[in-house]
Amino acid sequence: MVKGCLVAFDNSHQLLAKLWRLVCVSAVFLRNYMFLAGIVLGEGEHRLMLNTFEDASSY
Repeated sequence: MVKGCLVAFDNSHQLLAKLWRLVCVSAVFLRNYMFLAGIVLGEGEHRLMLNTFEDASSY
């Protein structure tokens, strides 16, 4: 995922690249946040949230 973000950043228009980078950073932050929330809530909820995020990111 990170490699794809960097390639897009290099190849695309400056403004689009900045937006794409922001999206990538947000996605990574979201994933880390969900991981921490999963530790707090318990393993079952963590798996559920992770699966939901995977499904949403595939569209």
